[in-house]
Amino acid sequence: MLPFIKKRTKVFDLDPNDTGIPIILKAHRLANYGKTEDKLFELFLQSSSVGSRIGSNLYKLQFLEPILTGFMDDLIGPLTLSIEMILTNYSAAGVVGQIKNIEELLKYFPDYKVGIALIDEAYFQLDARNEILDILKNEGAQLKKDLLPRLKHYPNLRLPEYFFNCLIGNGSIKKGKKGRFVEFSL
Repeated sequence: MLPFIKKRTKVFDLDPNDTGIPIILKAHRLANYGKTEDKLFELFLQSSSVGSRIGSNLYKLQFLEPILTGFMDDLIGPLTLSIEMILTNYSAAGVVGQIKNIEELLKYFPDYKVGIALIDEAYFQLDARNEILDILKNEGAQLKKDLLPRLKHYPNLRLPEYFFNCLIGNGSIKKGKKGRFVEFSL
């Protein structure tokens, strides 16, 4: 550790056997119980190398409670971005059950208003996914510039390029070119 960085010695000690908490939170508390701030901070930073990008972001979810309870509150930005990316991937894949699991977890922290906004965004993206698939199924290939304005929630979509890359990456849609324009198809 660098000498000018304050050593973090506080120990994470929230009871993993507490009743009335989401099941996933119990698992996270068990994983983090008894670890110091320094150790949790180190694990969070190392989490970027855990498997795939979505796997790395899912791993970071275990640090939600320590971060939101003020234990490691300086990591709220990176954690929020990880949650946003997880939810965008799940929305693009149409995995409603996992979105609901994360929603249950985030609603356990009502002061984390950004979390509720991220859940709303995930449902907007899920609706947009279904709209896109319906349009492409019923009308065939569409130019991106013509498709976007037809989406009910397009003005509400954050990171639309990342969302479309997730749709392409999981095989929901295909990306091609028609002249100088981007075209999507099934």
